Amino acid sequence: NTLVFLSSVFSIIYSIYLTIDVTINKSNYHYEHLHYLYEAGTMVLVVVSLGRFIESLSKKKAEDTINKLLNLRPNKASVVRNNQIYEVEVKYLQVGDEIIVKAGESIPVDGFVKCGSSYVDESMLTGESELINKGEDDYVYSGTINTDGTLNIIVKKLDKDSLLNHIVSLVNKASDMKSNLTKTIDKAASIFTPIVLAIAVIVFITWLIVDLVQGHTTLIMNGMKMYETPLQEALAFGISVLSISCPCALGLATPISLLVGSSVFSKHGVLINDSSAIEKVNYCDALVLDKTNTLTEGKLEVIKYENLSNKDYNSIIYTIEKLSNHPFSYAITNYFKDLELNSNVKNITTIPGYGVKGNIDSETIYIGSEKLVKEVLKDIDLEKISAKTYGFLKSYVFNENEIIGIFYLKDKIKEEAYAFINYAKTHFKHVAICTGDNINNASEVAKELGIDNVIANATPETKYEYIKKLKEEGYKTIMVGDGINDSIALTLSDVSIGLSKGSDVALSSSDFILMKDNLNQILFILNFSKKIKNNIKFNLFWAIIYNLVFIPVAAGVFVPLNFALQPMYCALLMVLSSISVCINSLTLYRFNKK
Repeated sequence: NTLVFLSSVFSIIYSIYLTIDVTINKSNYHYEHLHYLYEAGTMVLVVVSLGRFIESLSKKKAEDTINKLLNLRPNKASVVRNNQIYEVEVKYLQVGDEIIVKAGESIPVDGFVKCGSSYVDESMLTGESELINKGEDDYVYSGTINTDGTLNIIVKKLDKDSLLNHIVSLVNKASDMKSNLTKTIDKAASIFTPIVLAIAVIVFITWLIVDLVQGHTTLIMNGMKMYETPLQEALAFGISVLSISCPCALGLATPISLLVGSSVFSKHGVLINDSSAIEKVNYCDALVLDKTNTLTEGKLEVIKYENLSNKDYNSIIYTIEKLSNHPFSYAITNYFKDLELNSNVKNITTIPGYGVKGNIDSETIYIGSEKLVKEVLKDIDLEKISAKTYGFLKSYVFNENEIIGIFYLKDKIKEEAYAFINYAKTHFKHVAICTGDNINNASEVAKELGIDNVIANATPETKYEYIKKLKEEGYKTIMVGDGINDSIALTLSDVSIGLSKGSDVALSSSDFILMKDNLNQILFILNFSKKIKNNIKFNLFWAIIYNLVFIPVAAGVFVPLNFALQPMYCALLMVLSSISVCINSLTLYRFNKK
């Protein structure tokens, strides 16, 4: 802005000086040779405004995806109160309200299905056109479309806290963030401006001295002198340097690419918490993966429940799991799906990395891992209680005195995991599973996928220490996870990737958030981040080369060859440089995800 302002102002001042001098000293001028710079002063502003307009169009195109998402939200919802259905504005809904969404309507809030079954179009979140079957207890999102059935939905999050609003804020935040590269460029631009001012002054003084020494102006085109006096010629070259060297292209090179890139990411179901991760992901050489929900489907099924107590704890177990985010909760509640909630169960609490607990009367009931059992029941010998079974996950139900029961659960490896791990082993130097599951189950999954490094029975601290160890060994790490127990490791890793169905804590700790539960999205992140990095590099290359080439031209280096640029054309070239950066950034929209 400093260079644009000064070049425009000096062009006008120069032209006013020339007008006054011509008026006073008519006999000194041949009018056909006069070169006023009024048009250059105005042209600088006009062309810069044109460039800014094209820049704003680039931003508008990048933000169109977001505006389309916002328009998907309905303004009103049908809410059930006192056995009556009322139409209210979405902003007045409360957590716990029951709403009815009919076929063809958009879902207005985030919540879970109380009753009903339907196929829901979630393409605005995942980028995939495949319809998702939603039934009782399934989670649904604001802005998605209910296609065929009627759903009764319990409001889980208010409109302002919905995933859709979270997406909008993340995309805007990502485009506004300054990456390390952007900060470096800003510093360079802050140095570049005073250097250009110094060059312009040096050019002015040099041409003034040259012309005064030889007693006449130098630039001759078509047999005519372009300027009448040394002062006019020196000012013209100084103003040309100011006009051509505006660092707009340099300043736009990174933010425009990041803005367009974050928009493309969101269109394909990937949200960005931190745009600097787009740069960092290109340098990562270690990949650490959680197992459950990441490499496996996370849709556990209870194969067997071994009841070891004479008392009926089933409704208590069902209630604790139903009202918690325990990783095994869906499988266990599905196993006891015909039961009802026990209103006497209180103080349900998640124990990160271990399990969950709840109180009934004066008794505390725990549901969780072998490690939790040994933490509470110090002297227990689990080998005498449960059979040795490989390939099954065990979840123990117990109080502070005894084991009540044992759940045997089975998980399934994701179909795409095999091909993904094969690719990962060629792309990364180190690939590892780091899971809270026991060593037998973790090793079985690792063996089937061909992963050599396995860390089992990992607590949040264990995962943190493992990431720390890799970093101390010189690795740049990517951590992929979805649970509360992954959040510390996600925060420490160089780049973190969270799955959208994971906990809020894990998502807030993640640089990238996958809206679609598919490992191939990680390949998309790796490939498209590389594309963005190359796009930024080309922008920077063009901006730097442009200035290296055209500043000498504007300064009059090629005058001996009778070639020079007037300030007006310098202003035009400066803006064309910015326009080319914007157009190059927009080519990111052509990236083929397949």
